[in-house]
Amino acid sequence: MRAEEFLSRLDGVKSLHSGQWMARCPSHDDSTASLGIREEADGRLLIKCFAECSTQSVLESLGLTFSDLFTERYLGHHKPINRRWTPRAICELMGASASNVALLWERMQNRKLTDEEFAIFRSELQNIILLGNEALNG
Repeated sequence: MRAEEFLSRLDGVKSLHSGQWMARCPSHDDSTASLGIREEADGRLLIKCFAECSTQSVLESLGLTFSDLFTERYLGHHKPINRRWTPRAICELMGASASNVALLWERMQNRKLTDEEFAIFRSELQNIILLGNEALNG
């Protein structure tokens, strides 16, 4: 499957830069873009939910299987390429999560957060931690 076809099945898709996107994860109630998508040079699609959904659960939510992450060109013809998220992409994602945390922190100073707002606050803090781990460990 090509990246364009995969991305068309998702909501809230944001392009980070060439070959990398973020979108709302279809496997959980995602109010912020926590699903990372990367297209490798050989056409493979790599996906990672930073809220810890498994790749299988994301694919099942979309009615897809693991083989859908590969193009015909890749299957049986290429060695895998190991390319990690770029530091810039990780920093952009951390910045977006930090902005949301700051906004909700300000609201907390004046009133109690709603359950939905608190869930977003907690999710964004978790995203920052997960992205930090991704930056440190790959």
